[in-house]
Amino acid sequence: MMLNELNSAISRFSDNARKYWKEIESGNSKAANKAEKSNATIVNEWRKKGVAIDVLLRLTSHADIAVKFAAAAYLISFEKNDIAASVLRDIEVGKHGLMSASASIILRANGE
Repeated sequence: MMLNELNSAISRFSDNARKYWKEIESGNSKAANKAEKSNATIVNEWRKKGVAIDVLLRLTSHADIAVKFAAAAYLISFEKNDIAASVLRDIEVGKHGLMSASASIILRANGE
């Protein structure tokens, strides 16, 4: 995967992660689902190219909590990953409303 292509995909992933939570908070589930589907497509492409785990691990350190959440949620579904679980636990115990509840559900669904 070319660096420019990867950086563009990371930017789109980050934008979609932020948009997802913005739309959830405003009650627009259709737009939120569209953002999530777009991220699923991006992650699937990363997986096909063998870079998904590395990119998602990097994004778990992102400054934006929505991006961290999205990266950790995808990463934990690929493999039992201590970093992803730790990020989700931090979000779970924080005061992040629906994001905290979602982190809790993802952790339980993955046996954490």
